[in-house]
Amino acid sequence: YILSDIIKPIVRISLKFYRGFVIHCSGRFTRAQMAVTKKFVKRSVSYSSINSDLDYSQKSVVLKYGTCNLKIWIRK
Repeated sequence: YILSDIIKPIVRISLKFYRGFVIHCSGRFTRAQMAVTKKFVKRSVSYSSINSDLDYSQKSVVLKYGTCNLKIWIRK
């Protein structure tokens, strides 16, 4: 899976600076007609706590086979 080869080195480096994060990728990354959803989780990220310091980002990326969405939650 190509996407995991890209994200895994980023995960190793960023764990030195952050408490945890979630990366959620969905879309068509290959020629398959079905969209794929992949979720990478490292350490803990609490969505429901008001006191936790979370950063959230969402971007759409146009690739060769279609549009893909990236959602990232980072707990500082």
